[in-house]
Amino acid sequence: MASATTDGTASLELVNIAEGSSGGHECEEDEALTPAEVLAKLTIAWQNEICAPSLLPHGFDLLECMIDQVEGMEENMSRARQKNQLKLSLHKMELYRIGYIANDYMRKRLQKIEADAVTYLAEDMKRRGEGKEELLSEQERIFAEKYVRSQSSLLTKCALNRLPPALQRVPHSKMDLSHERVFLGVVEENVEDVSVPDMSDPLSELIVQLDNNSSHLMPYENVVQHLCNGQIRLL
Repeated sequence: MASATTDGTASLELVNIAEGSSGGHECEEDEALTPAEVLAKLTIAWQNEICAPSLLPHGFDLLECMIDQVEGMEENMSRARQKNQLKLSLHKMELYRIGYIANDYMRKRLQKIEADAVTYLAEDMKRRGEGKEELLSEQERIFAEKYVRSQSSLLTKCALNRLPPALQRVPHSKMDLSHERVFLGVVEENVEDVSVPDMSDPLSELIVQLDNNSSHLMPYENVVQHLCNGQIRLL
């Protein structure tokens, strides 16, 4: 599938569809973004989410912004003259592609939440308490809380209430990310070097320089902070 950051034709078509609208949307604080810029950012968030073994801070501000833009594009298309059916069909195809990216992004995040909702709720609460970027959106937080309650209720009714009181605890196994590896590309200058375990000597570490435009295969836990800062992207 074409990426919005590399497919110039797709980005151009997206701009053409949006002509006649406001031309930008207040998406992140006071930053006005064009439809093509919103799509590029959302595509990167989607690709990172697919490749990351754990849940990343949510990008629902971009998602809501893109939905608003798509609604404006659909309105423009409904008013367009039907002289060029081929061009109109290509524009519709691009909107379907955007819809797939948005739906798959949400689907992947919900799958991760279902896999370890308790851990992600605790991490989200911790991040919010420390004033950091939220892990879950409000909608995801509500979904995760309902999921945990439903899972606990089901296990209690089906099995736990038949056990002695001391054993009536909902089992929870935390995800182990220590062995996860990811392919990554560096997208900024002056990114801090990363230390990784030296597989030939358990007591030693190797320092890896993250030069701009370079690609690496590295332990996920060693680069997750760089990923959250937008200095790298997963491949």
